[in-house]
Amino acid sequence: MNDLDLFQLMPQEELKSIRDNLVQFVEKGVNNSHPQKKILVVGDVGLDRYVYGGVDRISPEAPVPVVLINSREEKLGLSANVAQNLSSLFTECDLISMIGNDRHAKTFRALASECWGLNTHFVESGHRPTTVKTRIISGQHHLLRLDDEHQGLLSESEWEISKALLDSLNWSSYSAIILQDYGKGFLSESLCQYVIQKAKDENIVSLVDPSLSSPLDKYKGADIFKPNQKEVMAYKKLTEQSYLELVSSIKEQGSFKAVVNTLGPKGVSLFSDELQVRVPTFAKKVFDVTGAGDTVIASLAIALSHGLNLKEASVFSNLCAGFVVGKVGAVTVSYEDIKSDLN
Repeated sequence: MNDLDLFQLMPQEELKSIRDNLVQFVEKGVNNSHPQKKILVVGDVGLDRYVYGGVDRISPEAPVPVVLINSREEKLGLSANVAQNLSSLFTECDLISMIGNDRHAKTFRALASECWGLNTHFVESGHRPTTVKTRIISGQHHLLRLDDEHQGLLSESEWEISKALLDSLNWSSYSAIILQDYGKGFLSESLCQYVIQKAKDENIVSLVDPSLSSPLDKYKGADIFKPNQKEVMAYKKLTEQSYLELVSSIKEQGSFKAVVNTLGPKGVSLFSDELQVRVPTFAKKVFDVTGAGDTVIASLAIALSHGLNLKEASVFSNLCAGFVVGKVGAVTVSYEDIKSDLN
């Protein structure tokens, strides 16, 4: 299924025209003069911990590098990184998720309180820990990642608390809703379908970033389905034919309006009833792809919220992703960063 070329690459003339038109959109963002939009993010959250150090010898106890630690850092991770990207692009955000009743939850809440426009609403679990991912990094190289998490589904009482939180929101205030699924258990099929239906009822655009191998029925009816290439290939059982036909099958079986497929160095492909096109990447260098998908879906939601069409929104999100992959770790992007890249 290596027929990505069936997605016609966006013509250079059209790409240049869209980039030129984005200059004004980005300038408004720099000046924080866009009409205020509010976006809801629902999904798994966690802490990203980074341990930085140098390596100059191998351990005498085992054939592994010895890392001499010189600094540590903690950041909001998973769906909270989507929320941070919204915040860095001056977009107010409500974040709904589950955290534990532990010291990591306290750290998470403190970090979240520092983000502009981020309002958090949590189901607090007494039996599962707050997800923590610890990355050991030397220079620009990841040496090891340690995950401390629980991936079980919500209990009946946790689902009822989640539903009550969702019902308490002012849905008419949202311009877009993002379901960000990392497969940790918070986004059950019932919760996803409840949110997607609420979005339909309120005429709010809904975007889904799926977890690997989750059934399409879990996200059925969302407007924008944004898998990466590995996640698309996990649905290969739908068809033994071409990649294009696989994406088409995903769209039809999920009843999505469009499939936006991130392709790493090949950019993104757009597939809808009207579109079958690939937008190239704008990355000048790639040091770390951590969090790039979070940046894509956040910037895509913002652009669509402000009336950009799917092509324009995808070019904007590719510009944003192109910036973050040039940094180490999960970082956010600002309008100033994009303005610099457009110049």
